[in-house]
Amino acid sequence: MIKKIIAIALVSCSLVACTEKKETVSLDKLAETAQTFVTKIKAFEAKIDPTNVDTYMQLTDSITVQQTLADSAIAKLYATGKDTLFLEFSQVKNLDRIKILKVWVVGAKYNELQIEAEVEALDNSSFKGPYTSATIFDNTGKRMEVGGGIGGDPETKLEVGKTYKFKGIIDNLNLLKNLKKLNFDEDIKKW
Repeated sequence: MIKKIIAIALVSCSLVACTEKKETVSLDKLAETAQTFVTKIKAFEAKIDPTNVDTYMQLTDSITVQQTLADSAIAKLYATGKDTLFLEFSQVKNLDRIKILKVWVVGAKYNELQIEAEVEALDNSSFKGPYTSATIFDNTGKRMEVGGGIGGDPETKLEVGKTYKFKGIIDNLNLLKNLKKLNFDEDIKKW
C-alpha cells in the first residue's frame, strides 16, 4: 500500500513538473517598454528652455521621475521572466584571443540591457580586464551602433584554456526591439 502511494505521488510530481512552463520575458517587450519612456523623456527635453530657470527645473525633475519610473517598470518586467534569456551573437574579431561561448541577459533598466557572457581564453592576456564592444544586427540585417559590450574582471589577466564570465551593458535598450543578434566586432584594445 505504501509503495502504491509513493508511486502515485512520484507520478503526480513528474506530471506537474513536466507540464510547468517556464516563462522567458521577451527582449521585444523590454525594448517596447523602454521606447515608451524614451518617447516621454524626449517630449520633456524638447520643451526645455534654458533661459527659463523655473521651467527648466520642473522639466529636469520630470525627466528624472520618468527615468526612475522606467527603471522600476523595466526591472519588474524583467523579473517576471522565470527562464534565462539567451541572446544570439556573432564574433568577428579577437578570434585568436577569446571565444565567446554564450551570452545571456542578467538585468534591465532604463535604456540599458545588462548582459553576461561565458568566454574561453585562447591566449594569455598581458592586461587585466580585456573588453570588447558590440554592435547589433536587427531582423532586417541592418547593423546599428548601440554602445556597450562585455569585459573581464578588471583584476584578472586571462589564461589560455580557462573559461571566464565577462559582464557588460548594451546601451539603447529601446533600439533592441528587432534584435537579430549581437555582433562583437571590435578589436580588444588592451590585450
